[in-house]
Amino acid sequence: MRTAFRPTPPARPMAAAVAKLAGVVLLVPLLALPVLAAGPALAGTAASSGQEQFILIGHQADGSGQQVQATGVLAANGHARVTVATPKHSVTRLVFPRGAVRLVTYPNPKRTSVSVPDPSTCRFTETVHGKYTIRGGAQRYQHAKGSGGYITRIVGYLQVLSGGGCGSQLTKFWQRTRTWGSLRW
Repeated sequence: MRTAFRPTPPARPMAAAVAKLAGVVLLVPLLALPVLAAGPALAGTAASSGQEQFILIGHQADGSGQQVQATGVLAANGHARVTVATPKHSVTRLVFPRGAVRLVTYPNPKRTSVSVPDPSTCRFTETVHGKYTIRGGAQRYQHAKGSGGYITRIVGYLQVLSGGGCGSQLTKFWQRTRTWGSLRW
């Protein structure tokens, strides 16, 4: 009786392939170890830059309680707090979950319009165009820098007097500021 002949591959090429594979498997972790060890340090210093847009919406004339939405390289939602307000510039702190940035706005007096309150509804509007800069911040954005343009639109209502006309008390207020420009940190 004859047994079927089964050819077996040569042992030598298989052993050589296994040795090469084992060498690669052992070498990759050694090469990756310095990168993995530096990972947290590299992640903390990684900078981002590009286009950014902030939208601030508020219902208080003093600037408190504003909500802010950032879209672009910094994509987050947060709140805004006006810290300085003068006729020549305003400073607003934009606070996000991973840090904060300081938005400094400079209105252009030639591109500002204000309406007189309508005597029947006591509604008034204001539109302000200008430029802004981002000057530092906190935590992840402590070295933030950027610049661009902005527009603020305000709609408000004064108290309607019983005899007609408008009082000086503000009854409703809405403000929206949109910025567009660059940001890096």
